[in-house]
Amino acid sequence: DEPIGSLLLFLRMTVGGISFGIVFGMLLLAILFMLSKRLLAEENVIQVAATITVAYLNYYVADAVFGTSGIIATVVLGYLIKSLGTINDMELMENFWALVEHLLNTLLFSLGGTVWGSIISNSITSGRAGHFAGVDWLYLLLLFVFVNVIRLVLFILFYPITSRIGLKTDMAETLFSSFAGLRGAVGISLAIALDHEVWSLSENEKARESSSKVFGMVGGIAFLTLLLNGTLSACVLNSLGLTRCTETRKKILKFYTESINKQILDDFIHMLSQDRFSHVDFGFVRYHLPLLRNLTFSELEEAVVENRNSVPTSKYKTPNLKHILPYFADEVGEGSLYRLASSLQPSHEKLESVGLPRKHRMLDIHHIEQRKIFVELLKKAYISQIDRGELDGRLGFVRYKLMAGLNQIEKEVESGRQLCDWEMCRKISESWLSRIKEFPVKMASIASRCVQKKGPTGTCGLARTPMEQIIFILSFVRAHKEAQASFLGQFGGSGSSLGSNCEVILESDSEISQAMKELQAFDADIVQVTVSHFFLHKLTQQTRQNCRKLQIKRVNDRTRSKRDCGRN
Repeated sequence: DEPIGSLLLFLRMTVGGISFGIVFGMLLLAILFMLSKRLLAEENVIQVAATITVAYLNYYVADAVFGTSGIIATVVLGYLIKSLGTINDMELMENFWALVEHLLNTLLFSLGGTVWGSIISNSITSGRAGHFAGVDWLYLLLLFVFVNVIRLVLFILFYPITSRIGLKTDMAETLFSSFAGLRGAVGISLAIALDHEVWSLSENEKARESSSKVFGMVGGIAFLTLLLNGTLSACVLNSLGLTRCTETRKKILKFYTESINKQILDDFIHMLSQDRFSHVDFGFVRYHLPLLRNLTFSELEEAVVENRNSVPTSKYKTPNLKHILPYFADEVGEGSLYRLASSLQPSHEKLESVGLPRKHRMLDIHHIEQRKIFVELLKKAYISQIDRGELDGRLGFVRYKLMAGLNQIEKEVESGRQLCDWEMCRKISESWLSRIKEFPVKMASIASRCVQKKGPTGTCGLARTPMEQIIFILSFVRAHKEAQASFLGQFGGSGSSLGSNCEVILESDSEISQAMKELQAFDADIVQVTVSHFFLHKLTQQTRQNCRKLQIKRVNDRTRSKRDCGRN
């Protein structure tokens, strides 16, 4: 009988899908449990690869091999892993699946849009001529209205439950969820599968026409949702009052704003102690970073004193404020400026919590070994600059030149030659391969100069090549100074012959002198604007990282609070 057959089909799809989801879920749980060494990056990567492999294998076996519901099987699998799975690197897992979701959603909507376009255009070449008539557009509008009404009714029916569980919800949030939550990704994927199956297995024109109409309706719902619901979401949010901040949220935002401002000011003072930022134009930085526009002299003085007290005496460097203080001359008198200048000196009463001076470690270390160690420290310094966001992809081939020059100098050092990485970097810059690679960058530079406007300082937009060359020099000098400090910190303690007069340090100083000599050949205004750009870029990178840390901290606090509520 047909009712019994339908019931058996329903049971096969649901019970079978749940069964396969449980089986493959237990398999994946066992794999994740065996890969439980959190400190091994390889096992973390294998865990991520296992989740996508088992998930798609589960779907294929359940749907294509045994004819059950692959979607139900996948949902059950996901629920088991979410509830019982042990993930070593949750951030890696979330980032991977976010990327996969974005790529597959893009592929799905691109494929669905292509098929939907051939249906509504009644394409003759695809055999769909006359499948979507004019009256079907009226049916599509009516269906869109009914779908939204049905969704609203369901949300209201479940409101007594959703208002009491989890994070809870109110009526305004329920209404907006009903309005803005419909996308159609699952519907499009099912419509594509149905349409493909009908056109592959049936030659019946009526069945194919019905399949085309179903796909046309599903695609039309998705299109109208993006067109109407998407564009009207802001208006609905405002009308429901969901954009208004509560007093608690205002206090939270005020707290985070103050924390970010304090961190920016600390980073600002700390960066001013670096020699490479001695030419920073504070007016330019303040113009482009709104958080520094309302900086007062008292806040600046407090940040300077705090920086002086928080940094160990041996590592403290006086911040260069000669380009900063003139902006506060009208706000305070000369006495205040003098007091601030005197507070820049390190406090001799402050003691460091350090151990005894390092004893002699490598008294007779060979010069070649010294240089090899120093090259490794240079490489570490460059990698550190990349990690901090100072050398990103927008700087063209600065990273390439620095790292390629370092790779070349490794071979020279092995043969007993002195440090000459500046010479190697220059050769790489002038090589034909580098010129070919820089050609697109130069073309972009020419285009940008044609459209760039003057900045707040009145200087025109810089050509990309001089800016990159100046930043290249600054990064080169900074890496050498970091490598020197690290080298002397490890091997230049009391009783060691590897002090500031060590041969490798003198060679490094010579490299720095050559780089600075080339920097002095640039126009002073160009150097100031470039350094200000670089300073602002580094400061905003650190601000972004600080905001990200606060965001992660807030998410962790909310997760911990939810767990505590669950236990209670």
